[in-house]
Parts: sequence; structure tokens; C-alpha cells
Amino acid sequence: MKFSCLRFVCWFWIVCSIEEVCCGSTRLNITVVTYGSPKRFLSISLPYTAPAYQLAVEDIRDSFSFHVQQIFIQTENITTCQDLDSYSYLVPQYYYRERSPDSLFVIALPGCDELDTLGDLSREWNTMILSSGNSFGLKGRHYVRFPTAVSFSVINFDVWANCIAAILTRFQWTSISIIYDRWGSNSFYTMVVDKLVKLFGPAEHPELGFKIQLLPVSTTDAPVTHSVRQEALQRARDSSRSEFSVEYPTRN
Repeated sequence: MKFSCLRFVCWFWIVCSIEEVCCGSTRLNITVVTYGSPKRFLSISLPYTAPAYQLAVEDIRDSFSFHVQQIFIQTENITTCQDLDSYSYLVPQYYYRERSPDSLFVIALPGCDELDTLGDLSREWNTMILSSGNSFGLKGRHYVRFPTAVSFSVINFDVWANCIAAILTRFQWTSISIIYDRWGSNSFYTMVVDKLVKLFGPAEHPELGFKIQLLPVSTTDAPVTHSVRQEALQRARDSSRSEFSVEYPTRN
């Protein structure tokens, strides 16, 4: 199901993006660059997602008279989303040194919120960037900043925050402890927490009577992760009756 969905959206948006410039007598050249990790630490890594992109390109080749070149850019040093951001220079390096100037350039990203740099570059290059993880225009409604980005992400931190807020309001829970990853490999948790604080924080809405205790933990400190989480859970139990654990679908 995951591969079928990704295959469809890649096929649909690539075709739509080039439809206006294609004519029946000319065979259009397209270069699709997919940037990701060859490691299996993330569920968005290329060993899991590359087959979907390969099927999408095969569909385009079979259905249209397009010449599609598929390029996978990766390095063994990438194990986290932060690494993807650190090595994102590999994409412009390919763009300036190896791409064919007569080929349409499309960037396909399996995921990660930290790749805004590639969205900015795509705007400057006037090329399309397709992402199934980064929310780009959805995040903060930055359509002006990312006019060439198309996001297929179903992960919207506003939706998660509003859902949690509805549960808290429904059961009239006013003492809230939030354990979240502040220094981990993605900013999703921080955005959800910031939204909840705006919805219920005493500074913003003192009349609601909510008491919010923020308990940030770090998933980057592998040797002490268990003890840090245990301490945070104990502090939460001392002050609150209910606990929330929000998993991020594109991470392991």
C-alpha cells in the first residue's frame, strides 16, 4: 500500500508538471533525482522507498514518450534526518556538475522535515521538488517561500495538536505533562508541543486553568535514553493522571 501510494503520487505530479511544456513531436527529457539514505535506520531510507520511485519511472516510460533518467544520490554517512540536511549539498553538486541542461530537473524526497534548503534551491532553479515527508508549503503556509514544492505528507502537526487538545477538553484534564523529543532528528514533536502551549498555555489563556509541565528528552543520547525517559515518566506520573505518547510514522 505504501509503495502503491508513493508510486501513484510520483507518477501523477511529474506528469502534471511537464504536461504544459510537452508537445507531441518532441521527446521530453526528464531527470528525476531522489536523495536519501542507503542505511536502514529510517523507514524512509532508500532500501525501502527506492522500489516505489523505480516503479513510478517505469509507469511514465510505458505511458508516455518521455526519456526519464533516474538518479539516486546517497552516502553511507547518512543515518539520521540531520545527516540528510548536512549532506544535502550533494544535490546541488549534481545539479551544477552533472545534469544535462536540456533535461527537466525534478527532485524527489522520501521524507524528513529538515530539508528546507532543497526547497529553497528548487525555487531558485525553478524546478519541481516532490516530497512525501517534508510539509514545505503546509508548514507555516510558506507558499511564497516554496512555490515549486509539492508535499504529499499526511503528517500535519496542527492536526495532531488539535486532536490532543480535543481529548484534553473532552475529559476536562487540566493538569498536563508532555514528554517530547526536543533534540532529536526531527522537529515534528517540538511543533506539536508549541501548538499545544499556544492552545492551553497559562500565559495565553489563564482563564482555562490549565497547568502544563514540559518534559523534554533527547533521543540522540543513546547510552542514557532509557534512564532519561524513566525519570521523565516518573515526573509526569507525579503530577498528571494521563500520559500521551505520539509516534512519528516515518521514523523507526
